[in-house]
Amino acid sequence: MPEDNEIVIYKRGEVIPASIPKRIPPELLQIIALDDLKVAASRVASILTPTTRFVDLARSSLGPARALTVLYKSGAGQLEQFHIRSPNTDFGILIAVDMRSFLAKTYDEIRQISQHSPELSAFAELDEDGNPTGHYVASIRDIPYENSIWVRVQNTGSAPVTFSQLFAKYTIKE
Repeated sequence: MPEDNEIVIYKRGEVIPASIPKRIPPELLQIIALDDLKVAASRVASILTPTTRFVDLARSSLGPARALTVLYKSGAGQLEQFHIRSPNTDFGILIAVDMRSFLAKTYDEIRQISQHSPELSAFAELDEDGNPTGHYVASIRDIPYENSIWVRVQNTGSAPVTFSQLFAKYTIKE
């Protein structure tokens, strides 16, 4: 059993204690699971506390072959949701996580792979009778980042487009 002044890292069955500078009561510790790595981390306010923020760019317009940065944030956090509602499918999404390309896909490409990924969805919007509304929705969820995130939307068509919904919800650690 670890001492009260230790953070314990569990990785593939190993227990690796790491001392920390002050005593933290066990009730303030929580387990965070990242793939096969579980880290016990402090919830003390002076350490990192998550804050949820929103960027809402509804009714933003883009000319042909133009792009718009929806979110650029330095520091650690998570993109909780990125959502687009468009009158056509002529758009693409570009996301870089920690200065590396994470996603660069058009609506049609996202629609194809969304059947196999719970983090991605793309579909033609239907009304209550099941008829197409003429709008197309793409949504991306739950993308963690350690150093930075950059989210852009691009008009891939030959005509201007105005997005009826365009927003990002993200959590940062301060």
